[in-house]
Amino acid sequence: VWISEKLHGESARYTWHDGRMRCGSRTNWKLEHAKSPWWQALTPAIVEFCESHPELTLYGEVYGAADLKYGNTGRRFAAFDVWTGTEWMNPAWAYDVCPRWVIPWVPVIERSFPFALEPILAMAEGPSLVAGANHVREGIVVRPLQERTPPEVGRVHLKIVGNGYLERP
Repeated sequence: VWISEKLHGESARYTWHDGRMRCGSRTNWKLEHAKSPWWQALTPAIVEFCESHPELTLYGEVYGAADLKYGNTGRRFAAFDVWTGTEWMNPAWAYDVCPRWVIPWVPVIERSFPFALEPILAMAEGPSLVAGANHVREGIVVRPLQERTPPEVGRVHLKIVGNGYLERP
């Protein structure tokens, strides 16, 4: 499985459609506005990536403004997924393409780890791996190396929130 850090923030998606940039949350596209966290986190690299790949939607987390600041003074974006319009990209492909566009990725804890529940649960604990963060990580996201979406259960994707995050003051 592929294991990455779950960041505490707001889900975001970015795509180029009908000749312009689109920003949104997980479920809604957002109007361009200076106070929108999704638009505040948009960088020239994200625009360039999306304009060069209008068939793709970049998914990630806008973070740095909630109670966990990750050492930031503003909102930032870290990618965690790429949607082709019909399917999710395998995590290694998406991870490998983003740095070529200077798009930050959520911290990857393991790129290929045999599924074993106890060691995976332990990975949900500890400090955040985001550079500059001085607090606990929220948890982890566990995905298969090859994306799967069986119709009887949906996308195979597991989010584990750490006890340290849940028990913080």
